Amino acid sequence: MEKDKASEDTAKAVQQLMETMSARFQQLSDKIIGRIDEMGNRIDDLERSIAVLMKESEEHKGSQGTAVTASPSGKLVHGPGQRRTSTDQE
Repeated sequence: MEKDKASEDTAKAVQQLMETMSARFQQLSDKIIGRIDEMGNRIDDLERSIAVLMKESEEHKGSQGTAVTASPSGKLVHGPGQRRTSTDQE
């Protein structure tokens, strides 16, 4: 009879532990999914901003003939015949 009670107590403890772990796992999963969604929204915003900047750059380039652009290293590259100004960044 004592073995049955001990087995029953152990089974209840294991069941409670499993439920607790399952709830924590669900919370973490929800949190991770929320962060992924947030990052996706940020990426969408960045893509929209880049598209606007590219359009503005093309419009600027078309109006001046040559535009200042960023090189892959992030430094500004001037087109032929353009001079640097004090507002240009290194």
